[in-house]
Amino acid sequence: MCVALVDRILDRAGGMELYSASTAEEGLLKMAQLQPDIVLVDLGLPGGMDGSLFARAARKQGYTGEIVAVTARVTTESRASWKGLEFDDFLAKPFGIGDLLSTMRRAWERLQGRVAQAAV
Repeated sequence: MCVALVDRILDRAGGMELYSASTAEEGLLKMAQLQPDIVLVDLGLPGGMDGSLFARAARKQGYTGEIVAVTARVTTESRASWKGLEFDDFLAKPFGIGDLLSTMRRAWERLQGRVAQAAV
């Protein structure tokens, strides 16, 4: 995933800020500090912790925002097997600008729906 390009697209689409990390461990630290609304995580992260382990660790740390898995390995079967994991959505690589933006909008709408329910 080209972080600089995704950053530019999200900024132009609605002023979303992108924070990046090189490893899952760094991502967990930044996530705890910044408390982002939505996390995009590549399932093929380098190092000892892949995207699935990252998502589990994030939820154990109490992260309640949206976690979107970015992967080249999305099939109907893989989506079904990932249901028990901690992802809210999936973005298949390679993806276009429209795919990225619609995935982010869905994540934002789900998040806003949870906020509205909590306020009731």
